[in-house]
This record gives sequence, C-alpha cells and structure tokens, in this order.
Amino acid sequence: MQLIFAYFVSKSYSYDYFGYFCNMFNNKKKVMKKLVVLTMAAAMFMLAGCSKNTPKGVVNTYYSEMQKKNYDKSAECFMKIDGETQSAKAFAGKLKESVEESEGLKSYEILSDSICNDTLAFVRTKYVFGNGEEGESNVEVVLQDGEWKINPMSK
Repeated sequence: MQLIFAYFVSKSYSYDYFGYFCNMFNNKKKVMKKLVVLTMAAAMFMLAGCSKNTPKGVVNTYYSEMQKKNYDKSAECFMKIDGETQSAKAFAGKLKESVEESEGLKSYEILSDSICNDTLAFVRTKYVFGNGEEGESNVEVVLQDGEWKINPMSK
C-alpha cells in the first residue's frame, strides 16, 4: 500500500505544485535578503554622509586623513582664522613635518565627545605614532559657517 502511495505521489501533479511553491518561496527569500542588504547599505551611506558634520566626525576625518598621509585633506578640518584659508595650508606643512618626524600616525581612538553649547565642543582622543610615542588630546571643535571645524590654536 505504501509503495503504491509513494508511486502515486511522485507521478501526480500535486508534487509539481509543491515544488513550484517551494521554489517560489525560495525566490521570495532571496528577494527579501537583497532588499534588506540594499536598505542597510543605503542607511550606512546616509549615516556616513551625516557623520562628518559632527564634532566627532570632523575629528575622525582629521585623524584618518593624517593616518593616510593626506595632510592637505586633514588640514581642511581646521577652522578659518580671521576669514583666511591660507592658514590651513600653513598648518598642513607644520602637520606634515611633525607627523613625519614621529614616523607617521600608527593608530588613534576617539575616547569621548562633549558638546558644550551650540558652537563649541571638545573631543578627547588617544593616538600612537609610528615611533611608539603615545599621547592624549582634548580637541576643541567650533561650529563655523554651519560646519564643525577644529580650532588649530587649541591644544
């Protein structure tokens, strides 16, 4: 009896419908996975775009560009002094000298950030240079023309 039932099920159309249903379900799973991955990717891009315009984001950009030895980009994180942008280029040269003297920036970590008011924040960082020299810094970040910028005069 069981042999006849198994033969009937394997030859019947219901088996094809079952296979079609399973295949359809698997395709939906794949589509849902792709949709979830695309949604997460879009959210990451939106967050990455917004994060630079925060005190923590600017300091992170500053250190990561310095680590890549891209000193001009790193100096763009500095605020304008007396409305002049040439000060950023001057600081880029000084920055390059001091970092290269210490054999480059090996690693950095943002320890904390605190926003004091609408235009002033402090970001506490820890850094290690290539020659093993370590240090901590309390970076002053100022809101200037709607963007957070590092005050190069603070230390």
